[in-house]
Amino acid sequence: MATATRKALCCICGKEKGGVRCEGCSRIFCINDFANHRQELSQQLDEVVVTRDLSQQILIDKKAEPQNNPWIEQINAWELQSINIIKEAAEQARQTLFKHSAGLYTEIEGRLNQLTEQLRQAQQENEFFETDINIWKRELTELKNELTQPSTVIIKHGSEPLVTNIVIDRSVSICVYYVHSKILYKCNFDNATVDNHCFTTSVLVMSGLQILNENPPDSPISDVTSSLKATNNGEACKMPYRIGTYNWDMYFC
Repeated sequence: MATATRKALCCICGKEKGGVRCEGCSRIFCINDFANHRQELSQQLDEVVVTRDLSQQILIDKKAEPQNNPWIEQINAWELQSINIIKEAAEQARQTLFKHSAGLYTEIEGRLNQLTEQLRQAQQENEFFETDINIWKRELTELKNELTQPSTVIIKHGSEPLVTNIVIDRSVSICVYYVHSKILYKCNFDNATVDNHCFTTSVLVMSGLQILNENPPDSPISDVTSSLKATNNGEACKMPYRIGTYNWDMYFC
């Protein structure tokens, strides 16, 4: 007596119907659920298209207004801050120079008044010689130089800059990819219950390991720990798959 071949179970409703395998996720669906699955994929594609359109519009706006972007705002802020720092340093230097110049002018004024008195007496008494004139000329030259080019003042730059230069680093490339994800299975192989397993309500959850035979297994054949890790021989777990000559699909690692 021939035995009927057991059909694959739909991953959504869990019923044995004419199955259709999705080439993308490798799951098996019945006709109705496969149509719903394709509709979900179409909706996800529509979301991708909308995201693309939004990105295109952002690109158009950025090209139309190159000044309106966060990097330009950072440069403008750096420029304003740098200008304020330099202005403050320049004002402090001016005030220091004003204070020093006031003291220097007072000193020169005293020396000039003393020289003026000497010249007045020399003219009044008519008692002066070449040596006196040379001394007065030399002193007047020194006073003039102090007024025009003070030897006590030297302007030089500090060892550290007030502001740091801004550099545009174009070697950094940031690419952001948006991925639409959906949880397909959320399995618990350690303490699963009838209401909390990966497949259908008709599956009998067992705590032990099942012996491999001609019937589709209802529990792991091996002591599986994770379907995301490689097996002992380094192979990744890809479900479903076939074992030997058995005509049922394996959904366990």
